[in-house]
Amino acid sequence: MIAEDEWLVVIDRQKVFAESEWSAWACADGTYYDTNEAFAKLAKAFGDRVVYTRYVAPIPPKDAWVDYFKDWPQFLVPPDDPIYDLTDETAALAEGHQVVDRTTFGKWGQQLIDAIGGAKKITVCGVATDCCVLTTVLAAADSGVAVRVPADACAGSTPENQELALNTMRLFEPLITDFRKNTEPIFPFHETFGRHVEYQPGNAPNHVISLADTGAIMAERKRPLQPYERIPDNAGARTSLYFPCLCIRERHIPL
Repeated sequence: MIAEDEWLVVIDRQKVFAESEWSAWACADGTYYDTNEAFAKLAKAFGDRVVYTRYVAPIPPKDAWVDYFKDWPQFLVPPDDPIYDLTDETAALAEGHQVVDRTTFGKWGQQLIDAIGGAKKITVCGVATDCCVLTTVLAAADSGVAVRVPADACAGSTPENQELALNTMRLFEPLITDFRKNTEPIFPFHETFGRHVEYQPGNAPNHVISLADTGAIMAERKRPLQPYERIPDNAGARTSLYFPCLCIRERHIPL
């Protein structure tokens, strides 16, 4: 559900982060385009309360950016270079909306704050989840803004980095909440207690295998379970992770 005073901030949906056939900065394996449908639905649902951002290179680079662009000289071009254009489908929806340009990964700052009219509730989508989305979201939340992150409207530099970034943002609930399809938010801790989630070494947890009897576990251990605590089963053959509040794709189950 979208609040009347909530804004959508669309981060850096630009050709340089989409077109992997020529850009080393693009989201891997065309995953950028997997977000098109979810992004479009959000942009239309928020109506006039949408602002877009673009990353542009600092000309000339200063301080640590000097060494950074020694590794990426092909991207050290003026802001009006076509590589920094919004992708076509994004540009069409952005027509008539403000576009905030920044030479930093994080887009949170006075320019963006003014663009959203000082709103204290925002939804953030775009790319890359593990870079410009993450840095923008953390800064906004740290300033006291309630932030929602629709995972299906975001793409990471790689699928693995996408999950790492989402898990990082989950550490900051309830300032930041993560929601999946149909903008359905995860349930807060006081409503759900927790989930028992299968964990396979090297992979992000990705489906519910059972609902943990968290009350019994807490009683046995004589203390509350900690977020992301590993819980071995009786045989020790499988390790599970305890998530205090987590929506696992489309199979979230409130306790």
